[in-house]
Amino acid sequence: MSLGAPWLLTLLVVPVGIAFLGWWAERRRAAARARYAGAGQARALGEQPRHRRTRLAILTIAAALLVIAAARPQIGTHQVALERAGTDVLVALDVSLSMGATDVPPSRLDRAKAAIQALIDRLQGDRVGLVTFAGNAQLRFPLTTDLVAAGEVVQSVTLKDGGLQGGTDIGSALQQAARSFSTDKTRGKVLLLVSDGEDLGSEADQAASFAREQNVILDTLGVGTTQPTPLYVVDPRTGKQAPRIDPNTGQPVTTTANPDALRALAAANGGRFYDGNSDAFAAPLAAQIDQLQKTRFAGRQGELPTERYQWFLGAALALLAAEFLLPLGVGQRSRAAWAAIARLRPPAARAEQGRDAA
Repeated sequence: MSLGAPWLLTLLVVPVGIAFLGWWAERRRAAARARYAGAGQARALGEQPRHRRTRLAILTIAAALLVIAAARPQIGTHQVALERAGTDVLVALDVSLSMGATDVPPSRLDRAKAAIQALIDRLQGDRVGLVTFAGNAQLRFPLTTDLVAAGEVVQSVTLKDGGLQGGTDIGSALQQAARSFSTDKTRGKVLLLVSDGEDLGSEADQAASFAREQNVILDTLGVGTTQPTPLYVVDPRTGKQAPRIDPNTGQPVTTTANPDALRALAAANGGRFYDGNSDAFAAPLAAQIDQLQKTRFAGRQGELPTERYQWFLGAALALLAAEFLLPLGVGQRSRAAWAAIARLRPPAARAEQGRDAA
């Protein structure tokens, strides 16, 4: 058993105090009886001692049960759907051949995956989804609150997910991502485009406009440098890396990141550009996301302690009801007590009371 508010157990001094005061009062009554003559007169003073002890025990136990109930005893657990409030963040990750460049070690794609993980680690209660794209776009997983699983899928992405295609059809990715959001117009939605910005494609502006019409904020995250970098392939015969050769020119294929294109795409659609070559971007981007309108949605199933205070509260109320219903005949005993006290008063006092009555 656990307690939801264990500090309230300090209030157990209340029933202890009740028991002590009852014991002290009983001792005083016993002393008073010893001073009065006659066993019959002593019994007439109020209710019987056993009745008082019964009432005292009931009140003490009831008070203790009420304190325990206030401390919220918890026994066992129950399954609940944990509600969360957050923003929808859909990541569109470029997996084209140019993302294999090693100008940011170990590669642009690995740097992009590390950057996405850095962002996921800072999200609080938000839902995350992933779209990968090269020549076409593919939804890898829909929006989810399971950020651990989302991070695992992100780390499993390879260039082969893009079919080893050259070129970057960002337009297809943006449209796929925008459709993956719910139709709720009031929910904060962020589309994070992660790419080197090379060869954005002819439909990028049109697709970005479509995302804006869906009330989606478009942010871009650039990886790679502006220096031409050769692309390498693994020679299947030797297992070693060799420069990729352009079959048309016979020259090594190079790639150059284009952050300016990503910056312009974000600015034209109400978003921001972030440099993904380090994890420094994660804090300001997470802060931007946190400022957006939150929406409540059910998260994963979780376990919560089961409150059992009702047992102790019910027992306390039952005891108090029993104490109230005890047939103690208080009115009769009170009258008898006053008569006994009158008989014990000195004769002069009784005579004076008689004259006052006359």
